Amino acid sequence: MTLDIDPCGCGDRYLFHYTSPAGLAGILHAGRFRFSSMDRLNDPRERKPFEFGLNEALIPTEDVPRAREMLGRTISEIFGTAKVACFTTEGTDGSPDGYFSRGWSRARAWAQYGMDHKGACLVFDKERLTAAIKDACGPEMTCGPVAYEDRQNLDWSDGPAHFDNLTDDEMRQHALELRNAHGDQLFFEKNTDWASEREYRFVTFAPDAFEVSIVDSLEGIILGEDYPPVEQAVLGERIRQADIKRIQIGEMIWMNGCPGTARVNADHLPGLEDDLDQGEPVPLRPVKS
Repeated sequence: MTLDIDPCGCGDRYLFHYTSPAGLAGILHAGRFRFSSMDRLNDPRERKPFEFGLNEALIPTEDVPRAREMLGRTISEIFGTAKVACFTTEGTDGSPDGYFSRGWSRARAWAQYGMDHKGACLVFDKERLTAAIKDACGPEMTCGPVAYEDRQNLDWSDGPAHFDNLTDDEMRQHALELRNAHGDQLFFEKNTDWASEREYRFVTFAPDAFEVSIVDSLEGIILGEDYPPVEQAVLGERIRQADIKRIQIGEMIWMNGCPGTARVNADHLPGLEDDLDQGEPVPLRPVKS
């Protein structure tokens, strides 16, 4: 039996996030999703800071070390506060049998982000998750799909990206202007090698760790085919402690290379019970204490 999550196929209702068993445990324990710093991403284009223009020929030799140090500190300050939450989306095949295009059916994502099929895929209602992030971030948040393009250099055609002979304040202001003017290229563009991820992300700027509640937006959890039984034994209790009212739980099934899901019943998830008021098939809800 497959899950009820958008049974007619692909669309834009959901966002999907793959994680390890420990990652899922942490999210449920906190009831919150933590944004990552850019330097923790796996794409060198994003993980390593850009080296913007510093024309040393225009600076006295004795001032070059200070200018380089000041530029590095400024770039870290302006760009290093970026926090990102990364998800994957559905494909374009809208047929009921188009399981290869589903957000939860990504074999490479299971291998790379789902701890080699031992982790889980979280299924979020996109509209409710976006609303929760906007409420938490305010106007500093931007979101959207990632574009994929290979570039030797970023396009600074609307203005120079040079930091010659600037004071500390001027350098900081120039870096901030560059970040604001070229945010799409800096934060929503990756090399084409990553295009199969179909990524959708949220970006905000915060000096400290940033988290958002997932209690109202988490619709389902799909367990990898090798999800540890010891983790499944405590999953229901973790969902109850996270104060999630209703949820669907499934597990991946790969048959003849084709992805599918099967429902995990309440009798296999201590702490949860069938939501009988909703009819069949049903999501699960925490057992009343």
